Amino acid sequence: LFARQAERTPDAVAAQLGSATLTYRELAARSDAVAAHLRELGVGRGSYVGVCAERSFAMLAALLGVLKAGGATIGLDPAAPPQRLAAMLGDACARVVLAQSHLTASLLPAMAYPAAAGVRVVALETIGDAPPDFVPAEAGPEDPAHVMFTSGSTCTPKGAVLPHRAAVRTVCGADYLDFNADKTFFGFVPLTFDVSILEVWGRLLN
Repeated sequence: LFARQAERTPDAVAAQLGSATLTYRELAARSDAVAAHLRELGVGRGSYVGVCAERSFAMLAALLGVLKAGGATIGLDPAAPPQRLAAMLGDACARVVLAQSHLTASLLPAMAYPAAAGVRVVALETIGDAPPDFVPAEAGPEDPAHVMFTSGSTCTPKGAVLPHRAAVRTVCGADYLDFNADKTFFGFVPLTFDVSILEVWGRLLN
């Protein structure tokens, strides 16, 4: 769905941060680069990848890149207790975390826990361009797209898997939404909150 939108409106603004803008063409290229790098690390259909990023163009490229690699995203809060982060990554059997460079250090304490043993942290800024022949993975409607974790009130955070069909149903063709190309939507919800699905994809796919 994103690829179709990017093909229809390659030069339209997909996101704006301050005075800087990112077009659909540019976001497509950045996310292809992320996806190609993840594929080299073994990420594919059924894989789960942590994303630790502040609201930025890099965050959007990471979210889209994980899906293009065939994986599903786990939003990580760098301020969360290390044990919680480790439990989330361990529960999802994640082996890769994408993070902005200035946030990588905050993830290191979590990697010391056995649940997160072997998890590789990749700085988004170090990822190069995708090869010209890169082809994104094809995801099915039942494939996982995102994992949202509970607050952990029972001492163990529990993940709820959101398949692609559920995300699409939420943001495309819903009669309670009024998304269109003439509107601008302010983004402020953290990736760890389920409303981020609506906020990110509701805008990019409409």
